[in-house]
Amino acid sequence: MKPKILILYPNIPLMMTPSISIGLFTAILKREGCMVDIFETTGYSEDYGGMAADRAKIGGTRAFDFKDLGVDIRNPANMLSDFRNKVISFNPDFILCHVVEDVFKQACELLESISDLEIPHIIGGVFTSAAPEVAIKHPAVNMIGVFEGERTVVEIIQRLKSKQNFEKIKGTWTKGKLGIIQNPPQPLSDISDVIPDYTLFNEVRFIRPYGGKIYKTFPVETYRGCPYKCTYCNSPFSRTFSKENDLGNFLRRKSIPRIQEELQIYMDLYNPTYFAFMDDSFLARPKKEIFDFCEMYEKHFKLPFWFNTRIENCRPEYLKALKSAGVHRMQFGMESGNEEYRKKVLQRDIPNKTYLEYFDYINDSDIAYVLNLIIGMPGETRELVFDTIRLAKAARGYDGLTISTFIPYHGTVLRDICVRNGWLDPNYMSCATHGLQEDSVLQMPKPFLQKEEINRLKNTINLYCFFDEKDWPEIKLAEFDEEKRDKLYDIYRKAFLGEFQMGGSTRIGLGAGACRVDEKVLFSVLNTNPLREQEVVMLV
Repeated sequence: MKPKILILYPNIPLMMTPSISIGLFTAILKREGCMVDIFETTGYSEDYGGMAADRAKIGGTRAFDFKDLGVDIRNPANMLSDFRNKVISFNPDFILCHVVEDVFKQACELLESISDLEIPHIIGGVFTSAAPEVAIKHPAVNMIGVFEGERTVVEIIQRLKSKQNFEKIKGTWTKGKLGIIQNPPQPLSDISDVIPDYTLFNEVRFIRPYGGKIYKTFPVETYRGCPYKCTYCNSPFSRTFSKENDLGNFLRRKSIPRIQEELQIYMDLYNPTYFAFMDDSFLARPKKEIFDFCEMYEKHFKLPFWFNTRIENCRPEYLKALKSAGVHRMQFGMESGNEEYRKKVLQRDIPNKTYLEYFDYINDSDIAYVLNLIIGMPGETRELVFDTIRLAKAARGYDGLTISTFIPYHGTVLRDICVRNGWLDPNYMSCATHGLQEDSVLQMPKPFLQKEEINRLKNTINLYCFFDEKDWPEIKLAEFDEEKRDKLYDIYRKAFLGEFQMGGSTRIGLGAGACRVDEKVLFSVLNTNPLREQEVVMLV
């Protein structure tokens, strides 16, 4: 028997680069002798510009139209019927679905549309692992995957081939006649065992902008897990889960020879023009490994590449080696500019003076980079937001600034804090449609930020970060005046996108017409607003 497996891939509209997990499961299913097809929701959007257009409005990137790039944009109203037609025509023996929290409800709607066909299925991913009780209770869901799924998928295929039921498979929860059966998790996988297979995707799906230019980008995993404890992120959940269930160390890295082998396969099969290393923190690895990677990449690959890491890991000697290897861009999460809030609430114990020191190293390297800021976090006040703005101004050298609204995902410490303080409905589930640019869902008492103020600051924070502080009264007026805000953004986009975002050597704070970081800004960065004791009690 050659099982027919349909991969269901719910995705935020026009979130382009395919998930590594889908590539892994495709490779495993083919290796196990299955016929494989896919239905994804990426192209179902009423907005041809999508997230790129939204970010362009506030100067976060250059605007481009997905439709002009050849992306197959489809009517969202046809999604359920298209899925049903796909299922009927392919006639799968099993449906494999991988989700994040934002698309869980969409996945359930899709499964409900074919419930009468009674096709066995499993939904897995970060959300079902962090909130299995929530996921399994949905009427459309019969089986969920909890924690890593590579071994679980293999066992499911074996059951299909031998025509056995799916009960008592490790790494699953299932609904049975007597209730929900909770099976223990699978042992950890060897992340070097499978090379992702992306042949189910049209090559236009790999189109991605970096620094104002378009590349054919392939995602790469070299490191699974994150060694840090950031309370707004659900990555620490995986490490804790693995430890509590005696599964071993969740943090695993591929060897440099294995990374080279994988990159070469992508070059031979897909002809990419860019690599994106999707690790949580690329430089959180031994020093020798970083230099070995740079030497390998410089010798064998000539493509530009991107990675995400932490500011304090960007040592000068690493940056020099990365620059020689061909790094094109880096991305850092700064989140908050108040070091007491970062330490006590976000579990990021790095003082501002260290950030300032490492920003100098990064700027001197002349490697283009993006800063990530989060607004509307639990217990955040307007004063704390302006601590973040001043630290971003002191950075000087970024050529991209992304502003994300805090989303209280399941599996994060901050979500628990929000629920405990009555700031969040315990039944809340994220259902984002444009990535992290959503409205705040928190109901915090004053003096903490209110929803309306979070939205106003989200819409103007780029302006505050870029323009001189003497212009801030005008920007504050623009928080309430859309016409004034649009005029300021016209000036901002021409200066910022024109002068800084193309990866040149001009730095914010050094170029004509840009803000200058003076002693007042540096002093304010090193002397951030203290948290009031009653606020700290609520947040830790």
